[in-house]
Order: sequence, then C-alpha cells, then structure tokens
Amino acid sequence: MAKLIRMPDLGTTVDSLVINAWLIEPGQSVELGQPLAEIETDKAVNELESVAAGTLLKIVAETGAEVQTGDVIAVIGEPGEDIEAALQGETTPAVPPSAPVRREPAQPEPVASPAPSGERVIVQGVRPENDAPAIYTYAPDTQPDCAGYETPFLLNLYQEMQRIRRFEERVRLLFLEGIMPGTIHQCDGQEACAVGVCATLQDGDVITSTHRPHGHAVARGLPIKELMSELFGRDDGCCRGKGGSMHFGDLARGMVPAIATVGSNVPITAGVGLAFKLRAEERVAVSFFGDGATNEGAFHEGLNLAAVWGLPCIFVCENNYYGASTPVHQSMAAKDIADRAAAYGIEGKIVDGNDVLAVYEAVGAAVANARAGGGPAFLELKTYRLCGHSRRDARDYQPDEEKEFWQGREPISRLRQSMLNAGLAEQDAFDQVDAQVEAELDAAIEHAQAAPFPDGADALEHVWAP
Repeated sequence: MAKLIRMPDLGTTVDSLVINAWLIEPGQSVELGQPLAEIETDKAVNELESVAAGTLLKIVAETGAEVQTGDVIAVIGEPGEDIEAALQGETTPAVPPSAPVRREPAQPEPVASPAPSGERVIVQGVRPENDAPAIYTYAPDTQPDCAGYETPFLLNLYQEMQRIRRFEERVRLLFLEGIMPGTIHQCDGQEACAVGVCATLQDGDVITSTHRPHGHAVARGLPIKELMSELFGRDDGCCRGKGGSMHFGDLARGMVPAIATVGSNVPITAGVGLAFKLRAEERVAVSFFGDGATNEGAFHEGLNLAAVWGLPCIFVCENNYYGASTPVHQSMAAKDIADRAAAYGIEGKIVDGNDVLAVYEAVGAAVANARAGGGPAFLELKTYRLCGHSRRDARDYQPDEEKEFWQGREPISRLRQSMLNAGLAEQDAFDQVDAQVEAELDAAIEHAQAAPFPDGADALEHVWAP
C-alpha cells in the first residue's frame, strides 16, 4: 500500500521549511532510514530520512518548495500502485483525534573486577573552529570477555540492549511520520551503560535519570507498553501521560521519574541515599548523567554530600563525548571526568561503556561495596551516541571517520560476536531474540495508539501547592 511521506516536525521556531534538494528520483528504490531530501530549517540544513521502504512513486513538493509541518511531500510504495488514490487522504490529519476517556484510577552475584585497561586512542577529525582533534577516547578494541558467564544471562543482556535499540529506532520513525507528539532525546549506542548498571541492582534499589531516559527505563524493567503509551500521552502510560519522553519513571519499579534539568538528579540521588542510610536499609541509589552534567554546580554539590555522609550512592557518568554539540575537550581541561571524583575523596573509575560485561563487573563491585556500607562510587563510562542530541539533530558536528570508528565499537554487535566466537550461542538464538523484541514493540505501538487519553480533570491530580 502506498505510503504518504509527510514533513515531520523538526522542532524549529517556525513551521515553514524549504526543500533544498531531493537525493533520489521517482522510480528509484528506497530503504528504511535512507536520506530522501535535504531540508532547510530556520537553523540548519538537515537530511530527511525515509520512514518507509519501497519505490519513490512521486515527489509532491519539488526542490525549492516551501512546506509546512505535516504536508505530504512524496509517495512511496510499489510500482503500479494508484498514487492519486493514496493522495486523496492528503488533508487527513496524521494523528486522528480521539475523545478523552477517563479510566479508574533473582539477581546474579556481582563479580568484582577492576576497570578494563586499554590504550588511549585518538580519533582524528578537525572541527572548523578548533585545531584540536575532535575526540580523545578510551576505547579498547576488544570483545567482551564472556568466560565464566552462563548463556541465558548473556542472552538476557543482549535482549535488553536490543530492546532499547529497537525501541529508540521505532520511536524515531514514529516522530518522523508525525504520528507521535512531543520531542525525544535518544540513546542509540549507549545501551551497555543502562543494561550493565541495572543488571547489578535488586528490587528496592532506585535509579534517577536525565532528559535521555528511555534506555534507563527499559533496563530498569518498566513495561514497554507503558513507556510507549507515555510517549503517546495516554492514560495508561508510566506517568499517566503527563510526563512524556523526558520524564519516564515509576518509583514503584525503582525509577524516580526522570529529571530533564541537566545535573539536577545528582543531589536528588544523594537525598535518596540519605533516606536509605537513615532507615538502615541495604539499598542503593544510582544516578545516571552525561558528561555535560559534570560542569553543573548541582553535580559537585551532590557528590560532596554523598562523600561527606558516606551515602550508598553510585554516580554513573555516561560520557558520550558531546554536551549537545560541544566536544568534551572544549568544555573541560581534565583528561578524564573520573579525575574529578578525587576532589571529594571518592575513587573514580574509567570503564569501557560499550562493553556491557565490563560495566556489569565494575558497577557490580561498587554496588556491593555501597550496599555493605562502603560509601559512594563514581564511574565514568566511555561510550558514544550514534544519534543526534535530539530529534532534529543531523550530527554534522561529528566527523564521519569518528562515527565510523564508534559504529565499529557499538555494544550490541560486540556482545553478539563475542558469544558467537566463544560458541555460547548460534545465530538462530539471536534471530529469535530479535523477532521477540520486534513483536513486543509492534504490540506496544498498537496498544498505545488505541489507549485512552487522560481526562482533563486529571491535570489537577498529584499536584501539591501550599
């Protein structure tokens, strides 16, 4: 069936956009995610990716045309399909309105291991405004060491990472199609951080997250259907449709609703850890944050409190080397973010954040120590974001050779290849996991689109004011 390709909401300050150039011609085949056209917004020129596979049957908005968000710009389908019949629905809203309906309201033993060692690698790529290499990275060119691990445990790690990756990829396409509202900040490429950390936690432990929380929520065990419903603003979402992408969470399942203000979750994590200590509970609080958060005052205040009071807190910096579009080496003089922990009397460790087992082992040792009363820990997970900072980000600031370097070190294929090399699983096992993940996402999307919206009166619930 022919599919109408609409201009997505690219988050610009005005709705009008210009098609600078089409990158393919009618009659040519198109793959899912393939760049279709160059689109000029009020801020930049971006490539528009295809949300469908097939043949480009017709270009509706020619080069130079000014279009609005939601306008049909092309048709993709199979040769011979009735294009005009498909275009009859051009004026139909991408998201049909729905009447709001009110509704009634065993973990494996951590394995202590030092942070992996590796040679510092310089990935060349000069930014126009700076002669320095675009990125200095700690990235051992090795596979995860699967020795001593059982296949079911490793397959579970693989499944959790694949669930996050495909969740992010499917959500991005839904945004590009204009089906899903709001905005997103995705974590493609950083899956080993969330999965490796959360695999060490027990029921009762609590995590806090950031404006990029999808992977953390999935890894902590929040149901995919509830997360998808939250993105669609539906009443059965994890936050009843009130939070959206940047506020995923469910405290009953061990995740404080995510805090989008950069660095602000760090002192809150210290507060959670203080509560655990005052109650003499053997529970641990984990704070996820990015490299940019370590330049915020709240980060330093939170670490200082946790150190002074000896709180059971694990501070996890997902260093993906960019604060939005600014490389780390342009925003701090220290070679490694982990060095900052020493100022507060906390040991800082550097971990290969694209090796899920290295993360699991290093964080597992820190969690066990904190649970036993040993105080806080700081871990810098060196990773890389294989997507833009937000949905409209074309990643032009990341040099092509840098992207290629990190694509070769992404965590999912590394674990899969290691297991295959070790004879711990056959390709069929991974194919089955991938199919299960895809079916789960299909069901979640179908469910979310049919779920009821909150009632207007729900906006007054869960509100506190003096």
